[in-house]
Amino acid sequence: MPNYLHRLTKQFLTSTSPADLVEPAANYIMDPDMSAVAGQPSIYWIITGDVVTLQDAAAMAATDAVLAALRLLTTQLESQAPLAIGPDEVGMRLRALIELLNKRDNFNTTRIVELQNRVQAMLDSTGNADAMRTDGLAVSISATNTRTRPEAVTDFRAIIDNAEVDGGS
Repeated sequence: MPNYLHRLTKQFLTSTSPADLVEPAANYIMDPDMSAVAGQPSIYWIITGDVVTLQDAAAMAATDAVLAALRLLTTQLESQAPLAIGPDEVGMRLRALIELLNKRDNFNTTRIVELQNRVQAMLDSTGNADAMRTDGLAVSISATNTRTRPEAVTDFRAIIDNAEVDGGS
């Protein structure tokens, strides 16, 4: 029995009777030469008439770019859907929240280290104690600003929209 390749879906059927085809035989290539695309994903195949060829490197890169853009768009749309969709979307949202909290924690840790270094420098220095009190601490280590809830939500959505979840950019 012959092999068939569907012209649109690129589904490859092996040893299939023509009577078992679910669509008219004209929608398939019978016994196609697949040597040009062996081992390559079907998204890179080009079907022209009854000939199956492989995209060149530039076309493959363009295909990959389109798929990456679609994945990002899908993630963005899922992030804006109601939370009770399914476990994958909830997990992605939780990871985005963890990323947001981690960024804030890293920011605060950096500020604490900066403060510790400046205080240690003051302790190590010699000189007038009044100068150390007035000139020793920089304004940049004053209390950090807190975010409003809308600002936190905006940051949360930005993490998802910019594909920062799960090791993105």
